[in-house]
Amino acid sequence: MSFVVLCAAALGSVPLVTAQTAMTASAEDPKVSAALKLLDLTGYEQQLDFMFQTLNPLFAQSVIGILQADPASKAMVDKLISQGKGGQARLTAILSEEFAKSVKLQYPSMKASAAREYAAVFSMDELEAMADFYRSPAGLKSLKVLPDLQRKIGAAGEQFGRVAGEEAGRKGFQRAIEEMLPEQGGKAKL
Repeated sequence: MSFVVLCAAALGSVPLVTAQTAMTASAEDPKVSAALKLLDLTGYEQQLDFMFQTLNPLFAQSVIGILQADPASKAMVDKLISQGKGGQARLTAILSEEFAKSVKLQYPSMKASAAREYAAVFSMDELEAMADFYRSPAGLKSLKVLPDLQRKIGAAGEQFGRVAGEEAGRKGFQRAIEEMLPEQGGKAKL
């Protein structure tokens, strides 16, 4: 099962917590309330938007692949792709959009859960110190520049990953041939 499908499954298993429920829970625990405020200050929902912007199309492609592998749904998916207006690109876009809408409904649950995790790990003083940092000039600048910085670092990481993947693939298959087909003398062609 792919990471995206696991992510979607995990999101589906999180109980829906409305914003009102999250605020009620925070009123009961001052640390959770402080953590929620910190998450608001750091743009937690915008960070989720950024993350899911990349995951949504991967989710859609994964769903298409799973449905094409299932004999019960293969014909319909193949028909949508081959005869439907816009083909696979449009199907991917529709599934991405629907996933984006569904996952956004889970944001309050995700935020409440994250706030409880922060409250469990950080003291009230630490939560307040982090909030003070994000209100400072350096903190405000970091909030402003981090999304672009993360995009640049992510793009570089993808390139490094591609290079590493190609090298690992070549070396891995050569090693597999040598170890798994010793009778070939390591000379089998890929």
